[in-house]
Amino acid sequence: MRSEALDVDDNTSYDDFVNMVIKEYKVNEQIYDVELSYMFPKKVLLTLPQNTPPVDINNQRQFTGFLEQLKTEAMQVCLELKERVLEEDEDASDDEDKCSIFDYCDDLDGASSGDEDFALNGIHAEEEETEEEEKIMKGGFTSASVP
Repeated sequence: MRSEALDVDDNTSYDDFVNMVIKEYKVNEQIYDVELSYMFPKKVLLTLPQNTPPVDINNQRQFTGFLEQLKTEAMQVCLELKERVLEEDEDASDDEDKCSIFDYCDDLDGASSGDEDFALNGIHAEEEETEEEEKIMKGGFTSASVP
């Protein structure tokens, strides 16, 4: 773990700060994404829940908020380097997603809520009509429910 002091002020932009971090830590931008965050000062943390997570800095507005906090309390920025996902891997996972359909339903009859040709009970609409006609002809009754 290495610590560096970087000079920032109200005129420092988020993009400038990220570039300063990249340059200071010699980050290879082709391999890593830079993620920045900070913890609230201890005085503030005492008034917050114990499991309060770090505050992410992902844009100018969040960086400005950090600078405002920095005016009243000395704070540190946490630098996290996340390895970039290669585009080839992303394409492969997109293809996998297209092959499988998961509609968040437990359809015991095997019907999928995305299938337009299936009625509520998983039978083709034509088959359902034929079954109902046969029941009526045999003297049976049918019931309908409104979803």
